[in-house]
Amino acid sequence: MNATVYTTIKNRLELLLNQRAPESTRPKADLIHQNIYADTLTELARTQTGTWWRPLNHLWAKYESGLLEARAGHLHLAEQYFQEAGEFKRNFPEQHYLPELAEVSALPAVAYLHYKQGYFAQAENELLASLDNDAVLLEQGYFILEYHRIQQLHNLARSCFFQKRMQDGARLIGLALRYMLYGQVPPLSYGWSEGYLQQAPWQLRSDMLWQLSAETAGVLLHYRAEEKVLFSEAFGHLTFWEPHTPDDEVLLEWFTLKELLAQVPSDEAVLRAVRFLDQQPAAFDVYKLSLLMSVVEVLQQYRYYTPEVHRILTTLVGTLQISPRNRQSCQLYLDSLIENPELLET
Repeated sequence: MNATVYTTIKNRLELLLNQRAPESTRPKADLIHQNIYADTLTELARTQTGTWWRPLNHLWAKYESGLLEARAGHLHLAEQYFQEAGEFKRNFPEQHYLPELAEVSALPAVAYLHYKQGYFAQAENELLASLDNDAVLLEQGYFILEYHRIQQLHNLARSCFFQKRMQDGARLIGLALRYMLYGQVPPLSYGWSEGYLQQAPWQLRSDMLWQLSAETAGVLLHYRAEEKVLFSEAFGHLTFWEPHTPDDEVLLEWFTLKELLAQVPSDEAVLRAVRFLDQQPAAFDVYKLSLLMSVVEVLQQYRYYTPEVHRILTTLVGTLQISPRNRQSCQLYLDSLIENPELLET
């Protein structure tokens, strides 16, 4: 990188400070737990359980209420809901696969409670049991549960990340993404089939790709020294697939740029990354921040991380719609580069 390219990058970054991000192209409410997934599962269960649909739906609502309490930190209330639900489901007969349908909601919900209580091994065993339980129902026509299984891979990864088992978590994310994009069967549980995924609209897969990738990109921001290795585990070699939605196109570009910047990037790759910051809506701000940190590493390499660039970037990070934790972590990292000039020589 020569001085001319550096000046171009610096000027383009400064222009971003005075620009509004483009309007989002996606309705962020349309995620995995809403609309396509829930409506499809409801219709399948209603059709196959007959008069037992209402009790089953009541049971699912009990577990959902307990899950909401657990997410709010009301663990004792969550336990009460789950105890009531457990007593209620004991009345279910061994027909219409009602016990297995009950566990669709029960196992992940109780696993989350145990995760919040710090019983990580127990929570992970329940998530693995959920994978096997769903496999039984998939054979009975509940194709939509293949997406539920992908969600449990994500939940397993979340547990690993929380425990600082970073490579395990990144590997699980990689398994989920490569299954959705390439049909590579995860080596957990049994009965995986891309044919199940194909029975649902692609939009559901696109939403899950976004959900898993965005959350993981945010997690990896806090592990600068390990980020390239972890990125390779989670997102490596995801640059050869056909996008079906505008969100897919953005994700494919992000995967590609992160891989290019992790190598010995060309000047064009760095400029392309800066254009990504300019062109994408605020819904993709965590991806922008991840790319920005990669651009910083390139500037470090060529000793172009100057006080002026530092001022621009810290201001720019402050404008992004990201979590306070992600913002603070990245701003502290940028500050460390100025306060410890020897880091600029690495």
